[in-house]
Amino acid sequence: FSPDMNHIHHRMLILTGNHLYSSLIIIAVNGMFVLFAFSFIDKLGNNYMFLLLIVTGLIVANIPAWIIQFKKINSSEVKERKRIHAFSMFLEKVKN
Repeated sequence: FSPDMNHIHHRMLILTGNHLYSSLIIIAVNGMFVLFAFSFIDKLGNNYMFLLLIVTGLIVANIPAWIIQFKKINSSEVKERKRIHAFSMFLEKVKN
């Protein structure tokens, strides 16, 4: 087993650079799916709602990957930027 960066939360982290923002975006999108399902379940029925949620979920889950690919963001570059930022913050604390 080797860990990878292909999960939705890792891709959101690459895009936002912040755990809190990534989590809030994922929670908000999930909430929109729940509200949509409750709002339209009576109009669409169980089968159509299930199909619509599966297709929409698959599309929405791939949006971060498409953005990363379009912008050609490399996860190793993001890690390097975070290391540099963490090191600069460490140096700032050492100075004080």
